[in-house]
Parts: sequence; C-alpha cells; structure tokens
Amino acid sequence: MGQGEDLNVFSGADSVSRYFDPDNLPLLPLVEIPSKLNPLRNEKVRIYAKMLTAHPALNVKALPALKMLQNEPSAASKSIVEASSGSTVLSLAMAARALYGNDNVCAYVTNKKQPDQLRLLRLFGLKV
Repeated sequence: MGQGEDLNVFSGADSVSRYFDPDNLPLLPLVEIPSKLNPLRNEKVRIYAKMLTAHPALNVKALPALKMLQNEPSAASKSIVEASSGSTVLSLAMAARALYGNDNVCAYVTNKKQPDQLRLLRLFGLKV
C-alpha cells in the first residue's frame, strides 16, 4: 500500500485511480457463515464468505472496468459503449467519470428492460 493508504485513505489528484487499483486496497474481510446457514457445519465444515461489498463501486466488476479504461488511454476522450445494463456498465461509467471526467458512456440494453432499471442507469449518467 502507498503512503496513507495503510489507513485506507486515498487523497490527491490520482486518489480515485489508486482506490480502484486492487494492489492498493486492504484485504477483503472473510466472514464465517453461521451454523444456521451452513448445511455442512455438523460435518465440521466451516464456510467463509469474502465480503465483496468492500470492493470499489460495491462490486467486483469495478476491477475489470478500471483495467479496460487504463488499457485504453484514449478512453478519456472517446465515447465508451457497452452492451450491458448491469454492474459492468455502471462501473465503467463511474470510473470513466471519476478518472477522466468522461460522461460519454452509452449502454445498449434490451427493449425488455424495466423503466426503474433504466432510470437507475440514467442516474449514473449513462446514455441508454
């Protein structure tokens, strides 16, 4: 972890980029599944869940979205188009806006998408 990030604090001009970098993140917590939810506990099997909600943007899709943007330097100035209506395109939109100020992210979605889900995509600045 970089300076200050051992306290899980990211600051400076590249703070968001460093926050999204998995090498700078603290380890994700593991939480043991309680006996009531673990059908194998009687057989002395312990199950742990990795708390992925501790990831940036609250989902694991933020990591490949960031890599896609970092691997394409022109992403800062070009339209970004994703044939998705879920967490991948939301993560792309958040990272593109935060890292590059690029609000030009488009999501191509099925015509069966619910209106409330379309509103959520638009809330994050996506063109749908």
